[in-house]
Amino acid sequence: MGAKYHVKVSIDQNKCIACGTCSSLMPEAFEFDPTVGKNKPTDKYKDITVDKETLKKLKDTAAMCPTQAIKVEIIETFND
Repeated sequence: MGAKYHVKVSIDQNKCIACGTCSSLMPEAFEFDPTVGKNKPTDKYKDITVDKETLKKLKDTAAMCPTQAIKVEIIETFND
């Protein structure tokens, strides 16, 4: 198996320019919010436990954000 990570994902709405990079790279985790005209984490990914591969994908997506608006915070690590 492998380690699991409890993470919180957020987008700084003051930095987000709604370019869509995050939602195109990881549509299961990010979506456009028409009420504010910015991207946001999906409800499922705001507070979730993921495996190492998904954590890497989240971090890679955050690194691709042109304004560095995405924050992936590891709350807890669980080892099998």
